[in-house]
Amino acid sequence: MLLHWKQGQRFPIKSDWPEESMENRAHFLESFTLPAVFEFYTWGCKCDRRIDAYGFCEESVWVRSEIVTHLNFRAGTRTSLHDEHSIKNELQKWLESKAT
Repeated sequence: MLLHWKQGQRFPIKSDWPEESMENRAHFLESFTLPAVFEFYTWGCKCDRRIDAYGFCEESVWVRSEIVTHLNFRAGTRTSLHDEHSIKNELQKWLESKAT
Protein backbone atom coordinates (compact mmCIF):
# COMPACT_ATOMS: atom_id res chain seq x y z
CA MET A 1 0.00 0.00 0.00
CA LEU A 2 3.11 2.25 0.03
CA LEU A 3 2.36 3.47 3.55
CA HIS A 4 4.74 5.58 5.65
CA TRP A 5 4.64 5.14 9.40
CA LYS A 6 6.11 7.25 12.21
CA GLN A 7 6.83 5.97 15.68
CA GLY A 8 4.30 7.36 18.15
CA GLN A 9 1.50 7.55 15.59
CA ARG A 10 -1.47 5.16 15.47
CA PHE A 11 -2.04 5.47 11.73
CA PRO A 12 0.25 5.89 8.72
CA ILE A 13 1.32 9.49 8.19
CA LYS A 14 1.16 9.30 4.40
CA SER A 15 0.81 7.03 1.42
CA ASP A 16 2.50 7.05 -1.95
CA TRP A 17 -0.64 5.52 -3.44
CA PRO A 18 -1.83 7.76 -6.29
CA GLU A 19 -4.07 10.38 -4.70
CA GLU A 20 -6.53 10.34 -7.55
CA SER A 21 -7.55 6.85 -6.41
CA MET A 22 -8.43 8.04 -2.89
CA GLU A 23 -11.65 9.91 -2.35
CA ASN A 24 -11.10 10.46 1.37
CA ARG A 25 -7.38 10.43 2.23
CA ALA A 26 -7.78 10.60 6.04
CA HIS A 27 -10.34 7.78 6.06
CA PHE A 28 -8.02 5.70 3.85
CA LEU A 29 -5.00 6.16 6.16
CA GLU A 30 -7.05 5.52 9.30
CA SER A 31 -8.15 2.16 7.95
CA PHE A 32 -4.65 0.72 8.64
CA THR A 33 -2.93 -0.16 11.91
CA LEU A 34 0.26 -2.01 12.76
CA PRO A 35 0.36 -5.41 14.51
CA ALA A 36 1.68 -5.73 18.07
CA VAL A 37 5.15 -6.69 16.75
CA PHE A 38 6.42 -6.04 13.24
CA GLU A 39 9.67 -5.91 11.27
CA PHE A 40 11.02 -3.01 9.24
CA TYR A 41 14.31 -1.88 7.73
CA THR A 42 16.17 1.24 6.66
CA TRP A 43 19.15 2.12 4.48
CA GLY A 44 19.53 5.61 5.90
CA CYS A 45 22.36 4.97 8.34
CA LYS A 46 26.06 5.84 8.09
CA CYS A 47 27.03 2.17 8.37
CA ASP A 48 26.39 1.54 4.65
CA ARG A 49 24.22 -1.54 5.14
CA ARG A 50 20.60 -2.41 5.55
CA ILE A 51 19.50 -2.18 9.17
CA ASP A 52 16.65 -4.45 10.24
CA ALA A 53 14.59 -3.64 13.31
CA TYR A 54 11.54 -4.73 15.26
CA GLY A 55 8.73 -2.34 16.07
CA PHE A 56 6.45 -2.80 19.06
CA CYS A 57 2.93 -1.39 19.45
CA GLU A 58 0.71 -0.77 22.45
CA GLU A 59 -2.96 -0.21 21.71
CA SER A 60 -2.07 -0.05 17.99
CA VAL A 61 0.45 2.78 18.52
CA TRP A 62 4.10 2.19 17.56
CA VAL A 63 5.91 2.89 20.86
CA ARG A 64 9.33 1.25 20.61
CA SER A 65 11.93 0.01 18.13
CA GLU A 66 14.79 -2.44 18.56
CA ILE A 67 17.61 -3.07 16.10
CA VAL A 68 17.88 -6.75 15.14
CA THR A 69 21.07 -8.36 16.42
CA HIS A 70 22.31 -11.93 16.71
CA LEU A 71 21.03 -11.90 20.31
CA ASN A 72 17.40 -10.92 19.61
CA PHE A 73 16.88 -12.32 16.07
CA ARG A 74 13.44 -13.91 15.72
CA ALA A 75 12.89 -16.74 13.30
CA GLY A 76 10.38 -15.83 10.64
CA THR A 77 8.24 -17.46 8.02
CA ARG A 78 10.56 -16.12 5.30
CA THR A 79 13.69 -17.87 6.60
CA SER A 80 14.92 -21.44 6.75
CA LEU A 81 17.03 -22.82 9.61
CA HIS A 82 20.13 -22.44 7.41
CA ASP A 83 19.19 -18.82 6.63
CA GLU A 84 18.70 -18.11 10.34
CA HIS A 85 22.21 -19.35 11.19
CA SER A 86 23.70 -17.27 8.36
CA ILE A 87 21.80 -14.15 9.43
CA LYS A 88 22.81 -14.52 13.08
CA ASN A 89 26.47 -15.09 12.16
CA GLU A 90 26.52 -12.09 9.81
CA LEU A 91 24.91 -9.84 12.44
CA GLN A 92 27.40 -10.95 15.10
CA LYS A 93 30.40 -10.35 12.79
CA TRP A 94 29.08 -6.94 11.77
CA LEU A 95 28.49 -5.82 15.37
CA GLU A 96 31.87 -7.14 16.52
CA SER A 97 33.64 -5.27 13.69
CA LYS A 98 31.95 -2.01 14.77
CA ALA A 99 33.02 -2.54 18.39
CA THR A 100 36.72 -2.56 17.53
